[in-house]
Amino acid sequence: GNFLQLDSSVFTQFTADASHELRTPLAVLQSQLELAASRPRSIEEYQTTLATCLRATERMRSLVDGLLMLARADAGRLELAERPVDLVAVADEAVEQVKSLAEQAGVAIVRDLPHEPVLVMGDVALHTRVAANLLTNSVQHSPRSSSVEIAVRTRIDKATGKTIAMLTVADHGSGIPLDKHAQVFERFFRSDASRNRA
Repeated sequence: GNFLQLDSSVFTQFTADASHELRTPLAVLQSQLELAASRPRSIEEYQTTLATCLRATERMRSLVDGLLMLARADAGRLELAERPVDLVAVADEAVEQVKSLAEQAGVAIVRDLPHEPVLVMGDVALHTRVAANLLTNSVQHSPRSSSVEIAVRTRIDKATGKTIAMLTVADHGSGIPLDKHAQVFERFFRSDASRNRA
């Protein structure tokens, strides 16, 4: 598959990045569990520790799910459950998934969503993953005390008369330089490979 045909330097960078991303929640789990086991604690302290551990395991599950999805797609075995999907519900679910990360980062997520459903054909799980990934990236690369906006809009295409639905995510981060815009859909693209992932 395409995954095996990657340039070795790209694959090495991907492996390093994936390892880094998995090591962080593993380190959180280990430190929290060691702390909890070091001495008896109050119920509230245990609850706080468990909540932190749960967030770390959710992050690891998301990373592993993404890697498995990539492997299935490369093997031609990614099955899409295509049916009507409400982009407003997708946006709401993505916000729920990223809310705790945003709170930790000190970034507010602002919803600009219509009150009525906006239906498109697609796979609800994949649509939600894309929206959550966009939000996660925006939150991680936004300054503290700033905001990230997720919006759903529709417009009529003048040439065809068809309704076009759009889900957008906007932030106040450094953005992607104009000369890199053509590369954003390349696998494992980073606008600044030297950027501190922390």
